[in-house]
Amino acid sequence: MWERRPWRPRQGLAEATRTADEVARGWRYRQPLLLEAIAKTLVDHPEEVKVRAVQGETMTILELRVHPEDIGQVIGRQGRTAQALRRIIGAAGMKLYRRVTVEIID
Repeated sequence: MWERRPWRPRQGLAEATRTADEVARGWRYRQPLLLEAIAKTLVDHPEEVKVRAVQGETMTILELRVHPEDIGQVIGRQGRTAQALRRIIGAAGMKLYRRVTVEIID
């Protein structure tokens, strides 16, 4: 017969063993990377996408800068793409119990 191996958590379940504070610290640094990755897929000049995080006590502001020709692609028709970006990043901020806003800067 085959012998039984001891149970080990999968690689993806490693976050379950971390404390809530450790997870929150990791998400704080992933939010700008998430915004940058999404913005780079939308624009024609991905090398010019820059995200800067401004931390406050209860709020984080992510400033998104893109090439001037790509502003329209990031904002979208009637601001729908920008609104979707804000919702995604805001939902990611809920893990930290923090408000996160996205500002698109010319």
